[in-house]
Amino acid sequence: KITNREKTISTVTEGRIEKTLKSLTNIAVAKTVPYSFSDEFGNLLSSDIDYAIYDFTHNKVLVVEAKWIDKHYKDEIDKIYGKILETFNTIFSKQIEKHKKFLCVQQNIDFLFKDDERYKTGLPTPEIYYLAVDKRNQLHIGEKHMVSEYMLIYLLRKFTIKDELDLPA
Repeated sequence: KITNREKTISTVTEGRIEKTLKSLTNIAVAKTVPYSFSDEFGNLLSSDIDYAIYDFTHNKVLVVEAKWIDKHYKDEIDKIYGKILETFNTIFSKQIEKHKKFLCVQQNIDFLFKDDERYKTGLPTPEIYYLAVDKRNQLHIGEKHMVSEYMLIYLLRKFTIKDELDLPA
């Protein structure tokens, strides 16, 4: 159980995502799913996946790691960018790296989506994309992307065609 939810994905944002996805027929979703597993060295790793969307039609999963850190916006502009970059690096080096290790096993993907009745086990292993989401800013470094909450909602709407999500390649 997540006890400090306001530091992960905001309930308002979760509601916006759910509203955007509610009429879609080809997806399953997972929300705030905690997990633990042993890595290749026997170390117990724990984390939680804030939000994930499985597009069955295109066999793609979008894993969203959300951060809602108000301290980003209370300092001078140069300090703000430093904090945003630090958060970005932490998300990708710590949390998303754990998610990648965890989700490389099909049974863990099944575990992630087990609470959505639309999800069916036995699907081929999907392509998985990882995206960081922040309240207000965007940052793109190489293949790592952080977008604002509003950009995420925009992208979900843009890639919805006839009540189906079409996660692009």
